Amino acid sequence: MDETNLTSQELYRQLGLGNLITYPYGLKKIIVNTDTHKLSINNTVYKFTDIIDVESVSEIVHSDVVDAILNSQRKSNTSDVIKRSIIGGAVAGPLGAVVGGATASKIDKNEHPSAHKEITKLIVSVNNLEKPTEVIEAGRDDYVDEKEFIDITNFFKILLTNNRNGKNTSIENRIYQHPSTESLEDKQQALSQEQVNDMLARARKLKEDIKDLYFFDDNTKNTVNKIKSIYAQVQAFGEQSAEAQFYSSYFDSFTETSSPDAIKKQYIEHSRTYLEYIATRNNFEGLLNEFIDDSYNLAKYIDWHYLQPVRASYFMLLELGDMVDAMFGGKCRDESVALWEKAIAVHHEAGDHKREDFRKYIDKIKTVNQNYIEPKNQTGCLSSILVCVLVFCSITCGLLLTIS
Repeated sequence: MDETNLTSQELYRQLGLGNLITYPYGLKKIIVNTDTHKLSINNTVYKFTDIIDVESVSEIVHSDVVDAILNSQRKSNTSDVIKRSIIGGAVAGPLGAVVGGATASKIDKNEHPSAHKEITKLIVSVNNLEKPTEVIEAGRDDYVDEKEFIDITNFFKILLTNNRNGKNTSIENRIYQHPSTESLEDKQQALSQEQVNDMLARARKLKEDIKDLYFFDDNTKNTVNKIKSIYAQVQAFGEQSAEAQFYSSYFDSFTETSSPDAIKKQYIEHSRTYLEYIATRNNFEGLLNEFIDDSYNLAKYIDWHYLQPVRASYFMLLELGDMVDAMFGGKCRDESVALWEKAIAVHHEAGDHKREDFRKYIDKIKTVNQNYIEPKNQTGCLSSILVCVLVFCSITCGLLLTIS
């Protein structure tokens, strides 16, 4: 095991080449290599056989308001309130038996439904005297849903069962049992260019299979996980790949917790480097159109997944259009126009934005597409329909009251 603060490439090199699974999605809390029988927990790599035991701990977290009430109760009542419950013991054993803990009996959850949050953690015992415990937050938290928690606990059930049955022999043991002049670790130090090209082609094919990336349902999450694993291994074991580097960052944007403006800034910076790279490729036009579609998906994701109106989404596309126009001039004007049109479309599709003045961009668009008409605000259309419905209902109710 390695307890250093690993970089991403070092982490994947230690895990080795093979089939990777990530739990929970996006956060890289647990990365499993089913071929090398290694996993990383919180950026530390372990062999499967290093996992000794796992237990699930459930904890009730109160808001500041409820904690203030509890503190005042404690002043008048000497009995303490324990806000933790340990569930089950070892994951490999029966799950769900509460062996300790109590909740604040005087606080009604029905009266304060948003004031209580149940956090579930996995406490993993590992074969490491200096750091014998790893903690993984899971369960009903903001970023890991119940299904993901079940997947994680079931994974550890299988792992511990296989450990007991001797099925999780480490990669080193398998090399020792089957000696060769070149160890598997040596073979994994580098990928040939042909292997890199095959892996990148596989990632592109998986990317093509994703529909409506900005919705990000469970199937999309699983596919993106596979894609990110491919790019991560290319960067760890292959020559430096601009495509793998760019799209690793691209898919990270869909799980980014920073502000929309920060996502936009980072994506634009990476886009410039990637555009310079694809300009040297034989299939430049195809890669550029793919880049435009992917940028549109990211913009829609940003716009859909933030409650407040987000200007960063369409301004990102406008700036990318300006960048393509500045870098490649008239030969890529159609592609610049496509980005500007998509930016204006994202603005109007959301409908809750303050209306922007796009006249400068509309004039540019019309140099290529003279028939272009700026789309209407969709919320405005919906509002008109709603007004009509309300007027109709009022008239109908008035008539009914008159008849009665």
